Amino acid sequence: MNGAFTDWHPPLMAEIWSLLGGSVPAMLGLQVGLHWLGFWGLAESLRRDGVGKWAWAMLAVGLTPIAIKYTGVIQKDTLLASFFISAFGLAAVTRGHWLALVLGGAGSLCSANGVFALPPLVLMRLKEMKRLPAAGLCLVGAALLIPISGVVNHDVLQAERTGVERSLQLFDLAGIAHFSGDPGILPLGTERAQRCYTPLFWDPLVGPDCVGPLKGLPASLTGAWVHAIARHPIAYATHRIAHFNKTIFFVVPPMQQCVDAPSYHQCDFSRRGLVVDFLTKNALLWPVTWLAIGFMLLFGELHPVSRAITMSGLLYGSAYLLVGVAADFRYFYWTELAVQAAIVFQLGQTGRLPRWKLVAGSVAAVWLVGYSARLAML
Repeated sequence: MNGAFTDWHPPLMAEIWSLLGGSVPAMLGLQVGLHWLGFWGLAESLRRDGVGKWAWAMLAVGLTPIAIKYTGVIQKDTLLASFFISAFGLAAVTRGHWLALVLGGAGSLCSANGVFALPPLVLMRLKEMKRLPAAGLCLVGAALLIPISGVVNHDVLQAERTGVERSLQLFDLAGIAHFSGDPGILPLGTERAQRCYTPLFWDPLVGPDCVGPLKGLPASLTGAWVHAIARHPIAYATHRIAHFNKTIFFVVPPMQQCVDAPSYHQCDFSRRGLVVDFLTKNALLWPVTWLAIGFMLLFGELHPVSRAITMSGLLYGSAYLLVGVAADFRYFYWTELAVQAAIVFQLGQTGRLPRWKLVAGSVAAVWLVGYSARLAML
């Protein structure tokens, strides 16, 4: 409220909320309004193209369980998704409007990896752009946007630097120490790193039994981080893949948060607790399901709008392979919402889903492996 922001959470979100007077209803109204603006735009685009029945189906995507679950929660992941769905909706209905880029730019500032979701919006109208060139351009564009987002956060919005990047660096250093057995990676030593480290999330590392608060660490861990990755690339890759597997809820045990970090969670390993876990964390909610569907869709010929939305969600979600520090469904909310919207838009425009057998087969394989792992780890 007093205009003093830090970069631990999105400064833009704090600025917007401050401009709204700190009002919870106003912030919620903005978030929900952007959500429905996006789905209206995509639905209206389908209606204008003469496929009105699919317009209703598009609006229904805005009411799917995951949308209902998160749209009413004021948090950066939801605001990012609301900005991006509104941006793609406006771009679809107006055939490329400057306001769509503004909304997409705002969304890209709502998360550290938000910049990866923006380039596909810019390239949406390139009908002949193939998969690999488009992905390459998007990655180059995201790399160019990273320093720009830093300038906006720190120079324009005057956000105080908190060293938030050290959470990722500390997590990676502990993971490298754990998988390499190198005692020189972390000041706290391999034994303590192994006791504190879990690929699930970074939080235990700053607990009282480990390194403590970040403020007790050196001002910069970048040198040690880069050196450790160069020295132990296999251990680094193993750590990042292990964490990504946890955050996409793929080959994991039931109630993985209780298995990996029981002191941080309330756990009920009774039969009822396990049933509730299987139901509330079902395969339709797993991020790996929608990542698999999205990647398989890209092997077929997609409508430019569907391709752009899919690529936006995939690039954003895949970036957690490198920058993720915790596991939660909300991190992949935009990925799941994007792929669902892209599927309906594609069906509305062409009446078919490209490579649908490949899509169905990949989903079946993911579910078989995922549920088999959960049952084996009971």
